[in-house]
Amino acid sequence: MRKNGKTAKFFSWYTLTAVAAAAVLSALGGIWLHGMPLTGLPKAEDVEAVTVTRGQQQVELTAPDDVLLLAGAANLLSYKPFSAAEDAPVLTVTYRLKNGDTRTVEASAASVWWNGRAHAVHEPGMFVNIVGTLYLDGPGTE
Repeated sequence: MRKNGKTAKFFSWYTLTAVAAAAVLSALGGIWLHGMPLTGLPKAEDVEAVTVTRGQQQVELTAPDDVLLLAGAANLLSYKPFSAAEDAPVLTVTYRLKNGDTRTVEASAASVWWNGRAHAVHEPGMFVNIVGTLYLDGPGTE
């Protein structure tokens, strides 16, 4: 394709810059609106059993539906980047994987602990209330 004796360009630095800027702004907007998701959470098909603990209450779940629900519920724990934990954990969810490893998520109404780091939760109370209501004696955020 020729236009005025020059070959038309299929690549433009201006277009590349505009697309990259739009992608970065979209990602930042998504994180601002929905929080940063926890990375490295186990997939439901890799989990053999889940143990939910709050205070003296402890429940071990092995039913496939419960494992699927609790593996998905951990996705509710989006956090605010560059934030610190606001209180102590009240709920512990331990995933026992089929390969023998364990992964532990601790949470309170306002904070989450994962991979040795503590963050403020983007949607306070949601995870603790849902898991507490479904598997323990009510929502109780203690």
